[in-house]
Amino acid sequence: MSRQTATIRASHQATGAGAGVDKPRAGQTGHATVFHEMLASNLPREELSHKRMQHEAESLIGAGLETTAWTLALGSFYILNDPQVHARLRAELATAIPDAAHIPPWATLETLPYLTAIVRETLRLGMGVIERLVRINRNPATPWIYKDTTTIPANIAVSMDQYHMLMNERVFPDPTAFRPERWLGDPRGPGGAHPLTHYLTVFGRGSRMCLGLNLAYSELYIGLATLVRRHGLRLVGTTVRDVAFYAENTIFLVTGKELFNIELMSETMAPAAIQKKTVLITGCSTGSIGWAVTKVFLEHDFHVFAGVRSHSKAKDLAELSSVDLIELDVTVPKTISQCKEIVAERTGGKLDVLINCAGIEGVRPLLDVDIGWAKEVYDVNVWGPLAVTQAFGPLVIEAKGIIANFSSIGSKIPMCWAGIYSSSKAAIAQMSDTMRIEMAPLGVRVVTVMVGSASTTIFDKPGGKLELPETSYYRYPGIEDMANKQRADHKNACMPVEELAPKLVKGILTGTKDPVWAGTFATAVRWGTWAYPRWFMDWSCNVDRGLEKVKPST
Repeated sequence: MSRQTATIRASHQATGAGAGVDKPRAGQTGHATVFHEMLASNLPREELSHKRMQHEAESLIGAGLETTAWTLALGSFYILNDPQVHARLRAELATAIPDAAHIPPWATLETLPYLTAIVRETLRLGMGVIERLVRINRNPATPWIYKDTTTIPANIAVSMDQYHMLMNERVFPDPTAFRPERWLGDPRGPGGAHPLTHYLTVFGRGSRMCLGLNLAYSELYIGLATLVRRHGLRLVGTTVRDVAFYAENTIFLVTGKELFNIELMSETMAPAAIQKKTVLITGCSTGSIGWAVTKVFLEHDFHVFAGVRSHSKAKDLAELSSVDLIELDVTVPKTISQCKEIVAERTGGKLDVLINCAGIEGVRPLLDVDIGWAKEVYDVNVWGPLAVTQAFGPLVIEAKGIIANFSSIGSKIPMCWAGIYSSSKAAIAQMSDTMRIEMAPLGVRVVTVMVGSASTTIFDKPGGKLELPETSYYRYPGIEDMANKQRADHKNACMPVEELAPKLVKGILTGTKDPVWAGTFATAVRWGTWAYPRWFMDWSCNVDRGLEKVKPST
């Protein structure tokens, strides 16, 4: 045992730790250290050499403490250095963590796409322990081939530094830039052979990967989520130069200056508001009208707040710049208020356009309708848009903006089996028209959107098929098959949402106060209800829906 090791053991024993006394193990440090813990362990005496203890300390400080602390500091800098990154992360965390006092565990946080993207991009630029990790091929039968031209025989030591791995422009375009978006979705490396995470080598590869990577990930997720969700912070006098990579095993820091000067923001130091025009769109799940409308508003250079009941329902939108994907259920007041808080913070208290697009439908005869289900339809199609409008109305008024309420051509025609859906759309149409009158003096233009038939995911949702109860008066042989076949044929004739969305957005933005009509059969219904007798509209809208099979009881 070396003299240095003996000294540490003596100080450890002098405190009574060897007898199980729970008090600081005083030595030169005045507190317990990793050395004291090693000496108190059951390691063989020959393992307690000065060199072994030195190596353990270097590993603990270099890999276990310093790299994680540095990565947290670096991530904090890049988040605070980019207002859009900061605001987008705050929006995601505000939705995922309603109560900032209760930060969820790592397993929950790692499901958040933008936080995960930030952690990965921070690890890439932080580079971990920047040293050359040696690898040796022990199998002489299979030599290593480098770039298809160079053969590396067995037992030759090979190493490569993290910098050239993580700054490879072929793998990471614009490698010196902090771009979390590069990790969103399912990105692949060159040629698509491997996922992009294959090239994130900060924890090593293979059997010699870092043993503490899970602890490091946990600390990064929880640390960054806590910092951003609980505190309003800003950088003071700190630039990219203060965190720039200088050389292997060296980080360039300004002499005589703290790494980061950060201060808590007062209420008057709110993050800079988005400079683009902004729009909130409800009901943006993939394949929906709201989803397609989102993409068109991006083409018009809007910043879009896309509302979905769950992030998993529109992962592709999360990959787009100028989109904040926000969890918003129009029937849940708490999510509406949280969404309003996020939007108000991001926009400086203004909203240029509000699109009430969320909706559900179902097909059931009115005599067989479950009243509870009918109320759910009205909650989404009528009361939901009203609740969202009441919450965001002040922001739209502040911007002298636009509110668009989506109704349906079904509100103008009586279609059998669709009475609840059609009546809910008639209700929102009438409510929207009244809103147009009431909000005009406040500088807000309200538009009712009469959507024709569109090929959306609404056809595939529960309630989309006619299923009659055993006691139904309409339970005749073949009636369900006929109605469902007609519905399937109707779907195939519908206008694709990608074709419909530009027409809707154009109508909303052109300044009209009249309803916007677009979609398959929209023109026919618009003018047909005025030009044709009722019997003709009744027949044309209900043919092949199975009603002709129903006969009076005798």
